[in-house]
Amino acid sequence: MSVGIPDEILQMYTWQMFSGLAYLHYHYIAHRDIKCENYMRTSNHEEAPVKLIDLGIAGNLQKTSDGYLTDVVGTISTMAPEVFTKRYRESCDIWSLGITLYICSICYEPWVAPCGTRYMEEDEIARALKDPNLEIPFTDKRWNFRSEANRQLVESLCKTNPKERPRARDVLTSNAYVRNYPMATLPDMLDDLDSAFQWIQTNLSSYGGDLTNCALVGQSAGAQLASALLLRQCRRAEEDLEGAKLPWSASMFKVFLGVSGVYDLPMEAEHMESIGFVPFLTQLEADGDIASFSPSLMVQEGAYARAAGRHLPTVHLFHGEADTSVPVDMTTNFAKALRKANVDVKVHLQKDATHSEPVVEGPLNGEDVQAQLLLPYLDRSPVALPAARRYLPRPVLAMAKRVMPF
Repeated sequence: MSVGIPDEILQMYTWQMFSGLAYLHYHYIAHRDIKCENYMRTSNHEEAPVKLIDLGIAGNLQKTSDGYLTDVVGTISTMAPEVFTKRYRESCDIWSLGITLYICSICYEPWVAPCGTRYMEEDEIARALKDPNLEIPFTDKRWNFRSEANRQLVESLCKTNPKERPRARDVLTSNAYVRNYPMATLPDMLDDLDSAFQWIQTNLSSYGGDLTNCALVGQSAGAQLASALLLRQCRRAEEDLEGAKLPWSASMFKVFLGVSGVYDLPMEAEHMESIGFVPFLTQLEADGDIASFSPSLMVQEGAYARAAGRHLPTVHLFHGEADTSVPVDMTTNFAKALRKANVDVKVHLQKDATHSEPVVEGPLNGEDVQAQLLLPYLDRSPVALPAARRYLPRPVLAMAKRVMPF
């Protein structure tokens, strides 16, 4: 059974809807009448982009004396509860979009009368919106046919307290349902990276670069993609029986540095679910086979192991033991598998480092572990790093580390 707009189409619409809202809100404009009727497709094609229309009652927050709007305007069925308090901001649009997506998801409004056989009248909806204990119901069985990510997003938008709703720009950057549109697949990502390495091989010299003096660095998912592609290219080199020249080779890099890498995707999927993240990793491969793109598992296969031992450059793996996003076991397990394949690998574990510290907080504090590990492999004089420079005060960096969600 299917209900509402198909998930793959609704995901596209949702991204477009939030993109429009984020633009308006960036310019301090509240639309104040977000509803299904105010979104129009640019053509009759189902996958045509949707556009937000009718800014006739939009409010400019910059033209108010205190940054709050006071007019009770909008369409009652999608109007936010705080509008009735005559003191509200652009977050009223987030509620309205939540109700709009609720309708798009299951083809029913949430405003069902207590008898359960009819929708509420406008005056009944108004009374419900003024009730401080209002909760939008998600008990309808139709929600069982929607994705968990879809339902969780709509729930987060329909919070009675506007302070508990996400901002449009935050949804675009941090919500898995929206952020990952358009959803790239792992094969696509590897092909893109492969094209980038081919470009480097072909063009680096013309820009004054030295192909004999290159290092490769990847962090988090970047470490997973880079190491998976290196392994794939090593295997291609082994299978190149006719001697045809490959566009690029793993040996073009003197060293590979993986930082906080996701080297085992099935393990990461389980970990994400255990800490409350919406699971989406299996969507990155058409048939859900994310194991075949997991470097830690790939290198345990005979063909990959033999190729890695012959063609991989020296590998350095760095991981913070305070990383809550990617378990440190990812790195230690990958290192064991690489050593078993006779790859020169060095592991660097830092006790109090978080997932992002090597690339964000550390460099801002004058501690660039990546440069320290890479420079000895590159031909330059002198090899020593310049004097460390702190870019932000210690208290600010300490606070950033405490609030960093990774």
